[in-house]
Order: sequence, then structure tokens, then C-alpha cells
Amino acid sequence: MKVLFRADASLSIGSGHVMRCLTLAQGLTDRGHHCEFIVRKCPDNQATLITDRGFTVHELPPIYDCEAFEDPENIYLNWLGCSLEQDAMAVKPFIDRVKPDWVVIDHYALDARWTKALQSDSKFLVIDDLANRQHQCDLLLDQTLGRVLNDYSEFVPPHCKVLAGARYALLRPEFSELRQYSIDRRTDISVQQVLVNLGGVDKDNITEQVLEVLARTALGRNSKIVAVLGGASPWKEEIREALRAFPDSELRINETQMARLMADSDIAIGAAGSTSWERCCVGLPSIMVVLAENQKKVAYELERVGAAIVLKEPARLNDELKEVLCSLSSDTDNTLSRMTQKALEVTSGDGCAKVIRAMESMVKAN
Repeated sequence: MKVLFRADASLSIGSGHVMRCLTLAQGLTDRGHHCEFIVRKCPDNQATLITDRGFTVHELPPIYDCEAFEDPENIYLNWLGCSLEQDAMAVKPFIDRVKPDWVVIDHYALDARWTKALQSDSKFLVIDDLANRQHQCDLLLDQTLGRVLNDYSEFVPPHCKVLAGARYALLRPEFSELRQYSIDRRTDISVQQVLVNLGGVDKDNITEQVLEVLARTALGRNSKIVAVLGGASPWKEEIREALRAFPDSELRINETQMARLMADSDIAIGAAGSTSWERCCVGLPSIMVVLAENQKKVAYELERVGAAIVLKEPARLNDELKEVLCSLSSDTDNTLSRMTQKALEVTSGDGCAKVIRAMESMVKAN
């Protein structure tokens, strides 16, 4: 199959959409399929990373005046930087040339109007987690815990196959490969390593706030602290300086061994994005910070099933986090052990293979 991805990354969007597309693209490539990407040209659009992973990248012209494209029915349209029709017409030449079997769309700004404007014979896969707008597609993936088919019944055509729930989470194979190792090492629930990962960009520098709190707690002072940032983050030097407060600490940029790092960590402080499913796969207990409106459902569902603790008030992050860390430093009621068990129940790590099988079978059916 030939597969063309349309996704964007930037300081405002973050890198999560591109990263989960890269996971799917790598899985498809491993199966012998050909993948290419289309991204909007702008700072921190991850085009270099995509190229480094071995994929062809087509960059659309730089964004237009975002304020001119605000739409009360689509609050994410300013991420696109142009009208839906303009974006579709910029993408169409690539579709006409590549003639993909599948076009994969992972972009909150795009909806059924974009797909219809392309008038393409390709099949369309939409990756979404909002369940708030119409899609014209053949396959829809929403890997959110607790999501069900009926959440999209009014948003997709009757022929569309919906893959809903965390069992379809797009994870790289190394997470499932390290799952048993991670389970085995958690027989000792003492906290020796804390992973801090608030997204690849962390545009509001929440990482530094978290480190400041950790430095004031016994758990933080007595553990190794590993902070992870993407190369596009503007806060790398500030984080290096903040880590000086710890006897044992490390900053990792563009980490390529995240599965191993999560498996070797005892607790994570992270965002409620797609890394949530990675942490669950290896049973890593999580303290979650909600950084965007679209992350709330993920965070609250994970807390509901007991796989995470959610810091609910960003304005009180320092106080809330300190309270949680102090309670976990003794962990007399085995909270971390219970969180590990609940996290492992969320996803086993084979979601990517399930999605690829669905794509392959739908092409063969034609």
C-alpha cells in the first residue's frame, strides 16, 4: 500500500499528532508499505525528525494570517493557518502524484469539508480524540480510554469502520517487547527513578515548575530525576539549570529509547497526551498534568480506572503536586502497586498492528 499522512506540529500544536503518525508509518513500513508525509512549513514542524526516520516529507507553504481564519464551529482552524479549501487544494497535487491507497489525517482543524474538497479515490483514515465534528472517512481511530463506537455515530458515514478505545493505542513495538521486563522489576515498589516528561515542546515550561516542587520533597531529593524534552523545546537551558538542584539527575533531548526509560522508571510526572498509553503499556504509575482541554477525557478516564493521579487545578499545580509526592514517598497503602496493575489493564501495546490489519483488509476487500 501507499500511504500519505497529513499532520502538523508547532509550538502551539505540539508534536503529538506527528509522533503518533510516525508510529503508524513505521509499523506500515515494517510490513512493506510505502509512507510519505505532508506538513505545513513553520518553525518546529518536525520535518527534520520525519526525514531522519526515513520518510519523504512534503512541506506546504508557510501559514497565512491565522486570525483571518477563525471559525466558531472549528476553534482549531487557526492551527491550520488557512481555509480548509486552501489546505485541501495545496495537498491535492501530492495526492494526484502519489495516488495513495490511504490518506491518514491527524489534525483537529480538518473535517469532512476538507476530505470532500479533495475529490480523491483514496481511502481516508482519520485519527481523532475529540468526537466533535463531521468526518468523511472509511476508517476512524480514537485511542482514548473509554471511547465507544456510538461516540462517533453522528459524525461518520454509515460505511465507516470505527476503532475506539485504548486497545487500539498506537505504540511502537518496543513498548510491548519491554512490558514483561517492566512488570518483573516492579516487585520492588520503592521509588528510585522519577521520569518528568511534559510533552516534546512544553511551551509553558511546566517541566521547570515540576522540578521546583520535586526539589522540595524527600522523594525528589532521594531519587534520580530524568527530564525529557524535544529538540524544539525553548526551555532546554532552563531545565539544565533546574536539574542542578538534584544530586542525581539527567536531561534527555529527543529521547530515542523511551520504552526502556519508562520501563526503568518507578513513577512518571507527565502530560495526558499519547505518551499516556506508553506509560500504561509498561505499567508505569503516573501523576498527570492536564495541559490542554482535549487532554481532560484521557486524564480523567485514567484516574477513574485507577491508573493515574490527576492534578486538576493548574493554578495550584505546586501545592497539589507536593501533596501527592509527599503521600507517595511512604506509600504505606501500596498506591503505586495498584496503579501499575490498573495501568497494565488499559493496553497491551498491540494497537498499531490492529490498525494496520484493518487498513490492509479494507484495501484487499476492493
